[in-house]
Amino acid sequence: MRFFPAHPTIATFPADGPAEGIVAGNPLVNAPRHQWFGELTWRRSAWRLALDVQHVGARAADLAHSEDVPGYTLFGLHAKYDLPSRGGKGRASVRAKVSLPILRTRSPQAK
Repeated sequence: MRFFPAHPTIATFPADGPAEGIVAGNPLVNAPRHQWFGELTWRRSAWRLALDVQHVGARAADLAHSEDVPGYTLFGLHAKYDLPSRGGKGRASVRAKVSLPILRTRSPQAK
């Protein structure tokens, strides 16, 4: 099992940029405050099956922070099979993955 917690994004604009609509202290555009990924994997000989979940929080869509992009959560399932080696040095595998958007989160500024 793997889990990668995200650390809150703390990168901000250092100074105002009135011509561009930048306000000092605002978070960077398209940088979610929270995001994380987790995976549960089962392995048996050449087979690997895994379930995963990834969350990306809401984030600003423009410099003035007047529009937000909503956050989302994806659930995934993937399978992998390692093909038998035929005497060469290289290894090959076949992999398939399906990701489904299950949950959309509203932005903090949404009304």
